[in-house]
Amino acid sequence: TVKRQVDAQGDQIRVMTVHGAKGLESPIVILPDTAERQNLIKAQILPGDLPLWKTTKGDMPGAMVARHDAMAERQTQERLRLLYVAMTRAESWLIVGAAGETGKSGTAWHDIVADGMVHAGAVDVPLVDMVIRRVENGDWHGGPMLDHGPARPAHQPAEVLSPLPAPLRATTLSPSDLGGAKVLAGDIDDGDDTAKSRGSLVHLLLEHLPAIAVQDRRAVADRLVAATPGADAIDTTGLADTVIALIDQPALAHLFAPDVMAEVGITADLPGLGRMHGSIDRLILTADTVIAVDYKTNRILPDSADTVPEGLLRQMGAYAAALAQIYPDRQVQTRILWTQTGQIMDLPPALTTAALDRAVMIAASVP
Repeated sequence: TVKRQVDAQGDQIRVMTVHGAKGLESPIVILPDTAERQNLIKAQILPGDLPLWKTTKGDMPGAMVARHDAMAERQTQERLRLLYVAMTRAESWLIVGAAGETGKSGTAWHDIVADGMVHAGAVDVPLVDMVIRRVENGDWHGGPMLDHGPARPAHQPAEVLSPLPAPLRATTLSPSDLGGAKVLAGDIDDGDDTAKSRGSLVHLLLEHLPAIAVQDRRAVADRLVAATPGADAIDTTGLADTVIALIDQPALAHLFAPDVMAEVGITADLPGLGRMHGSIDRLILTADTVIAVDYKTNRILPDSADTVPEGLLRQMGAYAAALAQIYPDRQVQTRILWTQTGQIMDLPPALTTAALDRAVMIAASVP
């Protein structure tokens, strides 16, 4: 299963497409498949004011050749943009490799990167049985290795004069752990196991079903519910129908569009709170805005943003603060999709920021 979100910190490798890696960073990024690829126009129709049926290029008149070449050029530019996205995912090391031929046209990602490295002062470095090209900053060697011989065991343990301090451990918070009520009075609290399990199922279906063909969604939904541990202990009657109806709503089409990212893992250091790690249900990126949308399965809904439960406002405030660090040049917006009714509610930045400030004040008062 390919996942954007790593469940816990550790020695793990994420394998994903360049599109799927948008918005993420890792200390080491490997691009293993950068060989030559043919820039083929696979569409059978050449779009334009008058759509044209594509023929072999040798049989095309001049105007059709120009349209065909324009499409090929747009594909080339898009691949260059993808290369930029892929390269900028790396925090420290970017490793680029290719299996097979890189071609002679100079358009393979491998050749483009290699050419850029030459201009950046790359050097050839022997590595085991091969030679690699490397652009480096700082000292990669750190001096010669010293051999001190075999270690000699101590005859007796060293004297301990005082108790050893407890090891420092970095605490990672979840945006949902910032305190405050998550539901309105009279609703089922999110600590209730049944409500929590039902909410998790709704999130699971909303994550996967938008990418499934319309005629197959119900069958896939039934399989997902059946495969979820503990689902048989709750009432799932009408659950799949409710979720599919949400996805089919024309007013929510922009939310489930193919270019919208789902279940986006996000990590940031928030002043006064420390390291935070969470997952945003839907993330919509435009040229000048970042829109974070979170699903909520509450049964009793607030009349307006002003009456949204405090815990939800703090959670969305944490997402907004983290996204502002990642996208400092874009306007950050937060919204809640109430799955009970399909209503999308905009949350004013002043409201979520004030709620997050209250969480910071409470954290500062705890010894």
